[in-house]
Amino acid sequence: GIELRLASLDAPGASQLIARVEGIVSLSWSPDSGRLVAALPMGRPDEDVKEIETLPVWFNGKGFVYKTRIEPFIIDVDSGIMERIELGLDWLQVSDVAWSPDGKKIAISVAADMLRPYLLDVYIYDVENREAHVVAQGLRGYGELAWSPDSKLLAYLGHRGERGFSSHQKIMLLNPETGGLECLTCSLDRNAVNTVNSDVRFRSCLKKLQWTIRGIYFLVSDSGRVILYRVQPGMEPEPVLDPGEAVVDEFSASRDGSIIAYTLMTPVDPKELYLYRGMEARRLARHTEAWKRRYKLAQPRRFSFRASDGATVEGWVLPPPEGVEQRGWVLYIHGGPKTMWGYGFMHEFHVLSNAGYAVVYVNPRGSDGYSEDFADIRCRYGERDYMDLMEAVDYVVKQLGLPESRAAVMGGSYGGFMTNWVIGHTSFFRAAVTMRGISNWISMYGTTDIGWYFVEDQLCCTPWRRSDLCWEKSP
Repeated sequence: GIELRLASLDAPGASQLIARVEGIVSLSWSPDSGRLVAALPMGRPDEDVKEIETLPVWFNGKGFVYKTRIEPFIIDVDSGIMERIELGLDWLQVSDVAWSPDGKKIAISVAADMLRPYLLDVYIYDVENREAHVVAQGLRGYGELAWSPDSKLLAYLGHRGERGFSSHQKIMLLNPETGGLECLTCSLDRNAVNTVNSDVRFRSCLKKLQWTIRGIYFLVSDSGRVILYRVQPGMEPEPVLDPGEAVVDEFSASRDGSIIAYTLMTPVDPKELYLYRGMEARRLARHTEAWKRRYKLAQPRRFSFRASDGATVEGWVLPPPEGVEQRGWVLYIHGGPKTMWGYGFMHEFHVLSNAGYAVVYVNPRGSDGYSEDFADIRCRYGERDYMDLMEAVDYVVKQLGLPESRAAVMGGSYGGFMTNWVIGHTSFFRAAVTMRGISNWISMYGTTDIGWYFVEDQLCCTPWRRSDLCWEKSP
């Protein structure tokens, strides 16, 4: 479980406020620091025989989730007493909560439709009158919220589902008084969240949106990099901290936006803590230096090529480190598919590299870090994405000299699906490793732990509608 503890900056030690076996989804302080609003999972699935009458049944990383609801509560810091915020909903899964700077309102994003849990509504709760009303409905995405410093506007991280689950997350400006919604980052045509893959990070407790007097701060995935941006209503988004060939992984900005603490990683540097102030960045910690001195880490080489349809596709090759004989190479396919390879640290890649296997990793169509059109392969899995990967293979063999006779392919989740697809459509690879992969979209629909609706959105079929397409796309 998880404990919520309180600590003072003026005294050592911390006291337990609440303990939750089911965890905590979201937290926000009241301006006077006397209370918290929290989104808390309530209820538990059966421990023995399962009597299932609600959806979803289970979810990735959580296990069985039927009979559970995520509800909003106000917690008194001194007493630990919890008061439920009543929204008048029969079924609900709260995504985020945010207490306004003036202390009068709490914004809540919540899924209220059990059969369409990807749709989010935004409620405003009047703290004094203890009344809630809905100000926006049918939104999608992360659903994270941030109040303007004057408590008049809300920033919403999400989208309207223009391209289904292939849509970019956008910063949207919501007026709670009128219900008006304006996109602040549509001109970027990049995803306003960090989607770079790394296997050395844990779940962050930091908000993805932070609104200071200098604007709304957020991360942008761009060509394998992750950059810190900000945007002011009525203005174009602008980069604040561009790390170059690196990843700003998470951040926390001061109220006036003049100081930013953040973590940064590169392909050869696991995450470390940095401080950005006065246009200068300073490293605050060196926790990984001793570990790095024990191992040889090679530097990856970026490459790009023009695909057969004219699009530019980007990739990297991580060779074995100096002194290690190359035994072969691996095409490693990422999951998602709307994530990206890039400048995140991948421990697994270095394990393979140190064993003598070069690692080739590519962002084919369907990947994040580029335009929405690049990411949108709905109804076309195994087509342009597969061609991009095989054209990348042709490039690294002909242009970078990797041997045809010693190639393997591997991947997990969508990467597992694509590994299965690849070995069913070519005999080029001598070995394959498929992890958490999909081989049958019909059974995937009924057993998936990421939502049955994902299959219909991405494959454009169900077991009873266009089932022939589901079979056609099943490796």
